[in-house]
This record gives sequence, structure tokens and C-alpha cells, in this order.
Amino acid sequence: SAVLSGAGLRGSLDGLSAISGCCEGTSRLAFPLGGAAAGRRQGGRKRQVGERRGAGPAGATLYPRGPSSVAPPGSCPGTVPKVRGQACGLRGRRAARAQRRRAGHGRRSAPGPDLSSDSWGAVGSSEIVVLLHGFPTSSYDWCKIWEGLTQRFHRVIALDFLGFGFSDKPRPHNYSIFEQASIVEGLLGHLGLQNQRINLLSHDYGDTVAQELLYRYKHNRTGRVLINSLCLSNGGIFPETHHPTLLQKLLKDGGLISPILTRLMNFFFFARGLLEYINQRKKHRDRWVGALASMAVPLHFIYGPLDPVNPHPEFMNLYRKMLPQSTVSILDDHISHYPQLEDPMGFLNAYLNFINSF
Repeated sequence: SAVLSGAGLRGSLDGLSAISGCCEGTSRLAFPLGGAAAGRRQGGRKRQVGERRGAGPAGATLYPRGPSSVAPPGSCPGTVPKVRGQACGLRGRRAARAQRRRAGHGRRSAPGPDLSSDSWGAVGSSEIVVLLHGFPTSSYDWCKIWEGLTQRFHRVIALDFLGFGFSDKPRPHNYSIFEQASIVEGLLGHLGLQNQRINLLSHDYGDTVAQELLYRYKHNRTGRVLINSLCLSNGGIFPETHHPTLLQKLLKDGGLISPILTRLMNFFFFARGLLEYINQRKKHRDRWVGALASMAVPLHFIYGPLDPVNPHPEFMNLYRKMLPQSTVSILDDHISHYPQLEDPMGFLNAYLNFINSF
């Protein structure tokens, strides 16, 4: 296992914790200041991670792993969402907090950790996939296809973006798509993958982060991710066809009702912060849509057509017009904004068909 740290939050990996494992199970690690860890199979068994290694640079310390940190085969990664309506729900979140206390984590003093996951999967494969989640959820969005991905890819990596899931939620803070992209670059650099070709699989908010990574790759920016392929899903990549929910509009635009909503819903870190990405999409439309239009790597889009945020057929008609080089998978009519959770087998099959096509 390894420890990351950084002197500052912006553009660094400060506040990053990790879950780690392989296809037999997944364990979770947490770092109070910064870090990511990789579980590797050596000599036919998975290397143990989570033993206390002492403080790393800038005081980053690896927490000890609890005895129940390894998930049973076929279960979701060892993370739970911070929002309602996800697979594990309230009971799952309470169980995770109890597990962290049993593992000796106790209550954290600020800042809390970010989270990433690094699973070692298919033997004989050298391919790597990085998963970029959407708004307002976390890397837990990928739990239903996690095992399927580890059976196809040598390495599966996911993270909670700053402000999401188990990550730090600094306030006040100018949350930026550019910062999130830099965090992804820093994580992959730390894992020694800066010279490896990466398959990106993204959803919603993660689609926009992927677009910025693609722009940097196209313009040969220092520290860029070497992108092998890109698969997007149900993201508002075109501001003109993106229809935020009423709640998103109220939180983003502020006004007298916004502080009340954020306090009642415990979404204090979203208002005028995380939701600023909607305005960033409009401001940088040419940069990010242009990156997709001019990309030379395989591009695919998996779409749940009942999505109220990116409605059908308006969104898909514009997508096919703007990006004719892209292939598309449209799932069943009843699949909405979270296709990887609503139809995990359909989503996984669509993605693997794309990956196996080039």
C-alpha cells in the first residue's frame, strides 16, 4: 500500500482516502490528509493492505484496517453513498459508520478524507479502467458493475471527487471541474500510471471531468492522462439540452430559500459550490464539446432514455449530430438517469461490447 499527500488542497491529493481490493473482495482504507492504496496479488494471494505504516509526508497516516473490511465475493465495493436513494440506503450508511468505528477510525477531525478505489482484477489483461462518478453521488454508483469490470480489466480505479461521498467537503470553496481533473491526474501519477493508456468510464458530472481530461490530452498538457478510450453516460455535455432539476436550480441560483434548503437537506457543500459546474459547462462549452468533436480515440455513449435531465430524443439527436464518430447504446425505455444502477447488466454489456470492438 502507498500513501499520498500534498501541501495544499487545490490541485493536490490532500484529503484522499482509499478502498482497495481485487475480484475476490474489496477492502477500504482511509487517509485523513491524503492517499490512495493498491491491493496487489503477489505469489498467488492478495497482498494485505491497511497495516499502519506511520505518518507519510505532510502528516498523512494510514488507518489500520478493521477485520470486516473485506467484502464477500459479489458484493459492492467497501463504500456507501452520502445521499439517499442509493443501493445500500440508510441502513448501509449506518453499518459503514459502525464498521469504521470498529476499525478504530472513530470520529475524524477536519478535514475528512476523499476516497478512491483500486482493484486488481483479470489475470492476463493489461487494460486499466478509471471510473468517474456523477452528481451528487460517489464512487458507490459503480458497485453493481464492479465485479464485472474486474473480470475484464487488469485494474479498476475509482474515486470520490472533492466534495462528494467520503471526500473532503471544504467550505467555502470554489469547486471546479478543472480541479477535479487535476485530482484524477495526480492520483494516476501517484499510482505510477502516467505512462499507461487509460480507459475512462464516466457518468453525469464525471462526463464533464472526462471532457477536461480529454482536452488536456489533446493539447499534450503536462501530467495529462493518456486516454485509450472514453465512454460517457447520461451527462449534460450540451448545456442547451441539459435540464437541471428544480432542486438543483434552487441550490445553484441562491436567494432566500437556498440557505433553508441546504440546511434542511444537509447539502451545505452543494449550494453555490458543487453546483457551480452547471455554469462552468456553459462558460466552457466550446472547450469541452470541441474536445469530444476532435478526439481521435474510440468514443461511446450509454444512454438511459427516460432521463429527465438529458431528455430523449432532444439530447440524443444533438449528440449524433455533433459527434457522428461516436457509437451509442440506448438502453430500455424505462431506464433513466442512473443506468449503471437501474440496469447494471445492460450497462455492463454495452460497455464491454464497446471495449471489445477496437
